[in-house]
Order: sequence, then C-alpha cells, then structure tokens
Amino acid sequence: MTTDPSWLYSTIAQSSAAIVAIVGGFITASVLNLLSEKRSLKKQLSEKEAQTKNIREKSCMLQNLYDTKAAEYFLKKELKAYSDDKLPTLDEIFSKYPTDYRKYYNEKILYMVFINLSLKQIKATMFIIKHSEKVDMNNYDSFLEWTKKNVKTDEYIEICNEYNKYFENRKKLEAATKEERTFPPWAALPWPSNYLISTEKVERDMEEERHESEQENIRNNIEKHKDQLSSLNGEVDNLKTQLDSFYYPPYLRLGAIILLLFAFGSILLPVSLLLNEVFSSLAREITFYIFLAGLVAVFSYITLLIIELRRH
Repeated sequence: MTTDPSWLYSTIAQSSAAIVAIVGGFITASVLNLLSEKRSLKKQLSEKEAQTKNIREKSCMLQNLYDTKAAEYFLKKELKAYSDDKLPTLDEIFSKYPTDYRKYYNEKILYMVFINLSLKQIKATMFIIKHSEKVDMNNYDSFLEWTKKNVKTDEYIEICNEYNKYFENRKKLEAATKEERTFPPWAALPWPSNYLISTEKVERDMEEERHESEQENIRNNIEKHKDQLSSLNGEVDNLKTQLDSFYYPPYLRLGAIILLLFAFGSILLPVSLLLNEVFSSLAREITFYIFLAGLVAVFSYITLLIIELRRH
C-alpha cells in the first residue's frame, strides 16, 4: 500500500492557515472596534468642549452686559445732580458711599461707562443750547428735518436717539400722571430736569422697575448658562476619564510576531517543501515539530490575552 507523502504538508498548511485566519481576524476586529470607539469618544469630547467654549463666551458677554447696565443705571442717577461744567470724578461720586460699595461694580466697565456718559451728556446739552433758537425743539418733524440738514450723520443718529427717548418718556409720564404738561426737550436727558416732584417720582419708579426687570432677565440667563456649563464640564470630565482609561488588547506586538512566525513555519515552509517535493523523514519531522511549537505558542498567547483582559 502506497502512502501519499504530501498529506502531512497539506494538512499542516491548511490547519495553520485556518488558525491564523481565526486568531488574526479576532485581534484585527477587536482593534478596529476599539479604534472606532476611541474616535467616537474624541469626537464627543471635541463637540462638548466646543459647546463649553461657546456657552462660556455667551456667559461672559451676559456678565459684561449686566455689569454695564448696572454701571449705567448708577452713574446716570449720580450725574443728574451735577451741571455739565462741573462734572465729578468717579472718586468724588463714590466718596458719598461706604468704602466697600465700589467693589460691587466692574472697575474697567465703570470707567468706560463713566467717560461715555460724561461726554454724551456734555455733547447733547451743548447741541440743544447751541441750536434751540434755530428750530422748534417741541416740534418733532421740524426738529428731524432741520437736524438732518445741519448735523453730521453720526451726530444726527445720536441726537435723534436722545430726542426719541424724550418723546417716549413724555408720553409715558403723561399717561401715568393723567395730566398734560409741557416739558423742555432736555427734560428726559441725563442731567438735572425741570420735572415736578410727582413726575420725577413716576419716572424714577418706571426706570427702576424697567432696570430691575432687565437685570433679572440677564441674571436668570447667566444662571442658566452656569448650570449648562456645570453639566457640560461633568460630561467633559467623564469623556476624558474614558479616554485616559482606554486601552488596546495587551501584547499586540507579541501576538503579531507569534502569528507571523507561525504562518512562516507552518504555512510557507510546508508549501515550499511540497512544491520542491522534499518528502524525507527528517523534513517531515521538522515541519511537524515547528507546527506543534507554533500551535502551543498561539494558544499560550490566547490564554495570556484572556487573563490580561479579565484583569481590566
């Protein structure tokens, strides 16, 4: 009975190829899944950090708006007590208050608002004093027509805005007091007015109520942004923790080397011997023992991999 001498080589090559495909495919699939998971975590982290930055910027803008409105409201009331030729300094204004009162305002914004209001007050006052004889300041249409012809564009917008405030305030005050009064056009501007006491009180109450309502809305938005920031910071920390604890299967390089050597000794070598028709007893024994050693190495690596994964 004649035995085919190639059966050993073909059996070893086919068995080794199947083992390499199964183990290599498992490791490759695991690595690809982990890479996909890591990319997903990085994308989520990037999005959350962008949201955090956006909300932090909005919160900062709202805080600046809140501080600006608070400074404007305070300084407008204070500047009303001074004439335009004797405007005070900030130190003089705060000298009437307790020492720690000033700390409730943003110092930088306080100075910017103070300078802006002072210049605006002087500019608007001088405009009215200079041109009050040339145009009827109580006739809105004639005022707009004359101003548009005789004032620069940037100044025209500013003066018209101030004049619009005057008419709006006059209508509100007349409705509130149910009395028709004649007010000079500078009465609603931020300097000492000629209002009667009752009218002044109504205006102050309306202005204070409007100011408090606006500030309350801003405070609520700031608190809402703080809550969102707190939530986002928690999510960002959680994603960073996941990325820090992220790991690939241990001993990947060792596994790749074992599979490469196993493929060379148990697939390429038997195929090469088979093609060259080397069927000696020594060649077959060497091939068999190489296959056996590779098989032990592969299963040892799998056992080691399982142990390390269970530890994590």
